[in-house]
Amino acid sequence: MNSKRCLIIGATSDIAKELIYIFANNGYSLDLAARRIDELDRIANDLAIRYKTEVINYQLDIENLISVNQFMNNYKHIPDVVVFAIGYLGNQKLAETDWEEAKKIIDINYTNQIPLLNHFANLLEKSNLGTIIGISSIAGERGRKANYFYGSAKAALTQYLSGLRQRLFDTEVNVLTVKPGFIRTKMTSHLNVPPIFEGNARDVAEKIFKAYKKNKPVLIIPAIYKLLNMVIKLLPEAIYKKLNI
Repeated sequence: MNSKRCLIIGATSDIAKELIYIFANNGYSLDLAARRIDELDRIANDLAIRYKTEVINYQLDIENLISVNQFMNNYKHIPDVVVFAIGYLGNQKLAETDWEEAKKIIDINYTNQIPLLNHFANLLEKSNLGTIIGISSIAGERGRKANYFYGSAKAALTQYLSGLRQRLFDTEVNVLTVKPGFIRTKMTSHLNVPPIFEGNARDVAEKIFKAYKKNKPVLIIPAIYKLLNMVIKLLPEAIYKKLNI
């Protein structure tokens, strides 16, 4: 039996898949939660062959609060680390006129994650040990007309994680907020971005794991976004609102 347990929620995302193999390679038992149980089973079978890792799969549809509650009721462990790798870029133009699309973006990226975050924050606080890793986005740092539904939901998630980190400061529970810039994944495959601003899922996952092991509070990746984010946040509103971004 492995000594440490990692729960990954949203385990079929590209970054999550890379994290799964990194945690497995480092001797963690894995609990994987996602909507596509068939994909989770394929991953579990592969891990069993490669690492002889204990893997338990859970079906979880983040859009459905009944499914979220069922998962919380069925999950009986206290993990050492919980990763929230949930994201939905959505269609900004559609969301501007279609409330269902707007709500879907907001619910997946923020609202429906909160019951889970609350639940595991309380569990880890009682055990006084563990880490919560929330994957937010650099898009939440300042609203952009190209994706302000997605960005506003990620901004809310970032603020929630910041408050949670402060709440848990006096415990041994760390909260790591990951703010990726543009990462080439299936969610962003339709977008064209200059290579200098582009990261890949494997590199992001490796840096997340290193940040987790070092108990870092915030990770911005790729590194170029640290500078870019600083510049964008300092731009006066009179200038910023005229930019075509």
